[in-house]
Amino acid sequence: MIQLTRLAVCTLALACFSSCFVSRETTNVPLSAELVDQLEPGRTTATEVAEILGAPSEVVQLGFRSAWRYDHVRAKRAGFSVIVVTLIDTDARTDRVWVFFDENDLLTNVGSTFQAGGSQYQMPWQSRDYPESVAASKPNDESADTASIPAGSGGSAAR
Repeated sequence: MIQLTRLAVCTLALACFSSCFVSRETTNVPLSAELVDQLEPGRTTATEVAEILGAPSEVVQLGFRSAWRYDHVRAKRAGFSVIVVTLIDTDARTDRVWVFFDENDLLTNVGSTFQAGGSQYQMPWQSRDYPESVAASKPNDESADTASIPAGSGGSAAR
C-alpha cells in the first residue's frame, strides 16, 4: 500500500511539475530582397538607402568610405521541463545586408543573406531538417560567408 501511494505521489508530481513551452524573439525590422533590389550600385545615395532600409544596425568607417550593416534576427525556442531538468532548443537565424559607399556617399556594393524566415520550433531531441538553401549556408560552411556577395565587393570597399 505504501509503495502504491509513493508511486501515485511521484506520478502526480511528474504530471504537475512538467511543462512544454515555446517562445519567439525578433530583433529589428524584417528585411526583404525586394527592398534590396531597389538599391543600384553607382546610382543610389546613402540618403536613399536610409529612406529605403531605415537606420542601419552598424556603421563602419573605412577611411573616407563607409559600410552599413542591417540585421534582422528571428529566434524560436521550444523546451520541455520536468521538475529540475529543463531541455531547450533555440534556432536563431539572421537576415543581413551590407551596403558599401564611396567617399561621395554613393553606393558601390551590396551583399545580403536572407535566412530568418527559416527558423523552426523543435524539441531538443528532434533533429533539425534544413532546407537545401539554408543547409548550404549553415555555420562552419566556408561558402556561407561569400555565397551571396558579388565578386569584388569586399576588396573594393576595404581599400
